[in-house]
Amino acid sequence: MTGERDAVPGPSRPDAGPGPVRVPALVPDGLDPGPVRGPALVPDGLDPGPAAPDSVGATVGTMFGRDSLYMVASSLNLLAGVLVTPVMTRVLGLHQYGIFAADLALLYVLYYTANLGLNIGIQRLFSGEDGERRSRNLLAASIVLVLSVTTVIYLTGPLWSPHLGFGAFPLSTRLTTIWSGFFALTWICLAILRCNERLLVFTTVCLMQAIVGVGAGTVYAFFHQRLATEVLAVALVVQACAVVLSLVTITPHWRGLYDFRTVWTTLSFSIPIVPLQISTFVLSASDRFVILRDLGPGPTGRYQVAYTLGAVGISMLTFLNLAWLPRIFAIKDPHHRAAVLAHSRDGLYRLLVPVTLGIALGGPVALRIWAPASFHTDSLVLVILLVVTSTIPVCTAFVHSRLMLAEGRSGIVAIVTVVAALTNIALNLAMVPHLKIYGSALATLITYAALAIGMASISRLMLRLPRPPLMLWVQLAGAVALIFASGLLPTRGIWTIVRLVGVAGCAVLAYRTLRVLQKSGAEEAREAMLPE
Repeated sequence: MTGERDAVPGPSRPDAGPGPVRVPALVPDGLDPGPVRGPALVPDGLDPGPAAPDSVGATVGTMFGRDSLYMVASSLNLLAGVLVTPVMTRVLGLHQYGIFAADLALLYVLYYTANLGLNIGIQRLFSGEDGERRSRNLLAASIVLVLSVTTVIYLTGPLWSPHLGFGAFPLSTRLTTIWSGFFALTWICLAILRCNERLLVFTTVCLMQAIVGVGAGTVYAFFHQRLATEVLAVALVVQACAVVLSLVTITPHWRGLYDFRTVWTTLSFSIPIVPLQISTFVLSASDRFVILRDLGPGPTGRYQVAYTLGAVGISMLTFLNLAWLPRIFAIKDPHHRAAVLAHSRDGLYRLLVPVTLGIALGGPVALRIWAPASFHTDSLVLVILLVVTSTIPVCTAFVHSRLMLAEGRSGIVAIVTVVAALTNIALNLAMVPHLKIYGSALATLITYAALAIGMASISRLMLRLPRPPLMLWVQLAGAVALIFASGLLPTRGIWTIVRLVGVAGCAVLAYRTLRVLQKSGAEEAREAMLPE
């Protein structure tokens, strides 16, 4: 791939450069840019020269360019859903797929617990002084910490498993618990691979854990008893292989086990991220636990299929957020950071208009491919539309959470997210008995809207970002209206073609918007290198 740097020794840090640059950064109106210290971040293929200026456009162009490749690799889980789900629903059947969906939700809860927020903390550590050495020290300590936490979770399984609706710690739940430990280690390794710009290895590891594991497990189940435990067992083995590949590539410094200062400093930042990550997941998965408890595995499986389609945009934003964090952490000047956050936010909003509408149009068609008739796919369209609409407030929440994490305020981000997660659980408990799975989808939209408002309100007390242009708000409002209007279109016959044509049009518009964002940064970087 273009820009692959695996052959380059040493780290490739976003903030490494020739020293102070006195050319003012491009910042939003009303902000004093102050002194700019640091090199420009330019798209791959451009030589920044001896003293390229800091540039908001160039930075954002890189974020939507090379950095987005890491988002694509991280989001291979989405591709796994597209490729494997239609087969898995038919191989496992409604009941076994419901069991797998519930265990998959549990996987993420346990993963967020076991990784102790170190996948974020290690990226922030890397952007600091002597970050390469200290991050490898922390990796060694992370292995011990993650395995210890996973062991405790496994040994206490018989205590918590019945309360979550899984029964007396069955085999599928035991496999999921072990899988979560390897999953946590993999993502900590991926964080260092991301900071070192090891795109090829990063992509390979993501491919193994996202597609190879579940795909091979589904094939194995097809030729055997067609049980969820068979899929989970194979996925666990492949995940362990992904950990080995990661550790071979980025050898941990085992003397880091005694680097107590680095471990303690990072944990003080990352520990608050544990409730943040768990709460973030609860926002997206607690509905499945409530549905499993109140309605059973069948409705859980139906909701899982519809939610997975509707949440494609949310998942992409989640992975993009992780891909962008090292870039944001590396920006030390708060005014420059504010400008980059605002510029990238507006770019994402423009992308979300065609992306969300395309998902709303194509989701009902994909449902008929993904699931057999027993899933009653026509009745799941409203679930997709409600979840798709949630993508917009999720984008807003992520923008402001990135700002606060860069300021070191992980605890505040965690508190806001915990409150939103508890709100989501309460809404699900109140709505599911009356509105069934539609209540869960509506609770998702309401909660994400509240989260966005909370994050934005608090972050403005730290660093106020310029507001998006009024016309951009109009476009977003129009997209929401069209999303719900698309639900009135039939999903069969000639209307299938109409929907697919609409999806194609949205894809073209999204691609053109993305290219404009990438090229604007490249052009700005070229202009900066031209002699006056």
